[in-house]
Amino acid sequence: MAYGLDGFAHAAEALVGAAIGAVGFALVYAGAGAWIVERLTDQPSVRVAAELYLPWAALSPVVSVAGYVLDGVFIGATRTRELMTSMIVSFAIFVGASWPLLALYGNHGLWAAMLLFMAACGATLARHLPELVRALGGRGAQRATGAGTIAGG
Repeated sequence: MAYGLDGFAHAAEALVGAAIGAVGFALVYAGAGAWIVERLTDQPSVRVAAELYLPWAALSPVVSVAGYVLDGVFIGATRTRELMTSMIVSFAIFVGASWPLLALYGNHGLWAAMLLFMAACGATLARHLPELVRALGGRGAQRATGAGTIAGG
């Protein structure tokens, strides 16, 4: 039983670590983004262009973390149908948003559409999560706790 429950603890640690890491990356990009850009290029025009979009880069990890974590959950559960449908919906949202946003706001609009795509990835996968928990959670919870056995009641 301890090994089974320890597996749940490791999974929770990974999820919390991903969220904390996303905030950490966002803070690094926000606080040291210009310094990082200066290390990557000595071209003044590239630095100016890159620094213009740093706020989008800083928002990206926070907006994207749920999608990346849930992608890992669904891959681990071999639930590719849910992944496929979520990505199709997310891509449709990106395409639908990118044309008007790009036309109105240029590259800022493209960044906004990309963040909408990443948020949609997380939201559409989260929509499938209760079904996944019902499908897999009952069996895993019974094994981990001994429920349904003579010892577990």
